[in-house]
Amino acid sequence: MPDESVWTLNLDQIESGTGKILEKISAPVAAAKNSTHWFDERHVLYSKLRPYLNKVVLPDQPGLATTELVPLLPDEKRLDRKYLAYYLRSRPFVNWVSAQVAGAKMPRVNMKVFWEHKIPLPPLKEQKRIAAILDKADSLRRKRQQAIQLADQFLRAVFLDMFGDPTRNPMGWAVKSLGGLVQNLDGKRVPVKAADRKKMAGEYPYYGASGIIDYVDDYLFEGRNLLIGEDGANLLARSTPIAFIAEGKYWVNNHAHVLGETEHARLEYLMYTINRKSIADYVSGSAQPKLNQAQMNRIPIPVPPVELQDKFVDIISSMKEIGSRYSDSRYNIDRVFQSLTSKVFRG
Repeated sequence: MPDESVWTLNLDQIESGTGKILEKISAPVAAAKNSTHWFDERHVLYSKLRPYLNKVVLPDQPGLATTELVPLLPDEKRLDRKYLAYYLRSRPFVNWVSAQVAGAKMPRVNMKVFWEHKIPLPPLKEQKRIAAILDKADSLRRKRQQAIQLADQFLRAVFLDMFGDPTRNPMGWAVKSLGGLVQNLDGKRVPVKAADRKKMAGEYPYYGASGIIDYVDDYLFEGRNLLIGEDGANLLARSTPIAFIAEGKYWVNNHAHVLGETEHARLEYLMYTINRKSIADYVSGSAQPKLNQAQMNRIPIPVPPVELQDKFVDIISSMKEIGSRYSDSRYNIDRVFQSLTSKVFRG
């Protein structure tokens, strides 16, 4: 029925790496665009756009999806649905498929190559056993992530109590432009294509607009810097943080601004401020939202005394000490999970 509501799924609603649905949106069937297709709980949905973002979904109900999501219907007598999803999310497959793309600005998987790709296919019973093991490992990862999220919720509440909403600035702090509070290091960024990153795989994090997207054998930056996404729908959707702190040795591509700390503001304070504040007025484009350097520099930032910012940093440090075992465990579990899937799916 045209007036009946249906789940409508777009790429922005899918978490990279896990396939978790960040937000379920329903709309009348009549309002659905032509560039959609039906799916149900038998399918595996695979994103052919920017495959390095690793968006694979196991839907739990029928709905309509953007055509960027390819609906795969496994033969239940030969291929287990969960096994297929874990295979498509595995690092060996993601690394391979990321090199099978066409288009610079909007890289999409070459679907002819995709359909011809051969996957390891053990007996169905073994597939289900593998999927069950990976389910348990994935469940443990999610529990660790939930603990980290609770700690972050606490820190956001502390931030509001100490500084107020940065958009309204109820405490009347002096306001300065972001560009005057940081050292801009964008000139040191270097983008590397997925195919080239495969040749330089290593231990150093490779950052993009949404965080770490790969690991490479060299680094461009050393120390602590604030990274702010430069482009992507998340600048407006804000389903995940757009600002985050990178530490140690790492590489950053040209999809994230790199800002160094100065005596005027602490990186932690700026990170929480940017993640809390609306920046829609400084983002250009709707189909491909972009926060260029000039516009980013103009963002107004309330600036409380540095001594108060330092107290907030101390609270963050205390929380990190308390929660270090959770984050360390999550890191180790993530590494084990990636290692396990790599070994299982190498064929």
